[in-house]
Amino acid sequence: MGKCLIVFTRKYPYSYGEPSFQDEAPYQLSCFEKVIVLAQDVNKNDSITRNPPEGVEFYNTATSSRRMGRLRDKLKCARWSVKHNEAIDSDRLRIKGNFVRRVFLWTFEERCQRLIAEAVSVLENYDFSVYEEVVLYSYWLFANVRVAIGISEYLKTKGIRNVRIVSRAHRYDLYEERNKLNYLPMREYILSKVDKVYVCSQDGAGYLRTRHPAYQEKIEVGYIGTIDCGLGKEEPRDRFNIVSCCRIVPMKRLERLADALALVDFPVKWTVIGGGIEGDKYYHHVQEYICSKLSSKPNIEVEYTGALAHDQVFQYYKDNRVDVLINPSESEGLPAVIMEATSFGIPIIATDVGGTTEIVING
Repeated sequence: MGKCLIVFTRKYPYSYGEPSFQDEAPYQLSCFEKVIVLAQDVNKNDSITRNPPEGVEFYNTATSSRRMGRLRDKLKCARWSVKHNEAIDSDRLRIKGNFVRRVFLWTFEERCQRLIAEAVSVLENYDFSVYEEVVLYSYWLFANVRVAIGISEYLKTKGIRNVRIVSRAHRYDLYEERNKLNYLPMREYILSKVDKVYVCSQDGAGYLRTRHPAYQEKIEVGYIGTIDCGLGKEEPRDRFNIVSCCRIVPMKRLERLADALALVDFPVKWTVIGGGIEGDKYYHHVQEYICSKLSSKPNIEVEYTGALAHDQVFQYYKDNRVDVLINPSESEGLPAVIMEATSFGIPIIATDVGGTTEIVING
């Protein structure tokens, strides 16, 4: 029989994570006899927001709410102060003398062990011995890839030997200085276990090779692409139409765009596509800030769409004239939202961060 692909995502196809994966799935189906997707950073009762292509089998592996799962991880993580495994021991020197990093590592491993157990509860219903190869594909170089390593070990206990592990790497899972602790767990351990890491930009690949030269041969650039959608809607323009499309978090710096628009004296409509993080008050802070800066500007109209599914964003571009997409982010991997906008012929204004210059031609 052919090959089997097991994909480890945070959200897809639930909630609003990994939108680009929807475009990948058809190609995976053409290469693998079976494709299984495990969404692991979701709530037990989260609804499906995207319809995977026919033939993709997908599961929400959560056994509780996301918040409850994380709370249990924190309460149980102290056991790793006396319990050891190869993953924990690999970071012994990196956490030495830093109690906060130590607790972060313990909590991370506790979470990963929980996620591994949840994944096993799904995968134990399959007979993987019928496949000539099983490929474990993690969408992130973080908890998902640690889970993939754990599942590889599980499969080997079942006699499945021909197993490969590959991972993507983007931004938060790649640039350690973007973490508050300037630390991401188990970097060397993870790189020693995976077969390939596909980084979404040349900038990111160079960063990872520089920090981990012993694993340079495992690190390659794997761009996230998008489909060619043709030109967006053309219609007479009575105002300048700006779009921002992002998760509403501090790193995206939408306040800076509001500051700039406060100086504009011609008619503008600014459409903000995206929602905040569950339980986070920042989204409302941004709305209040934008209101404080622009409410006295009758020439500026602001529209909030909230979080939209991948196909809903594309439909917006098809149905509405967009003169420019602006991305003022302070940090990026390779922004998929920029690629998606350019697929409709929408011009881009963006900060020179991460791999942005690899897809935006200045001038």
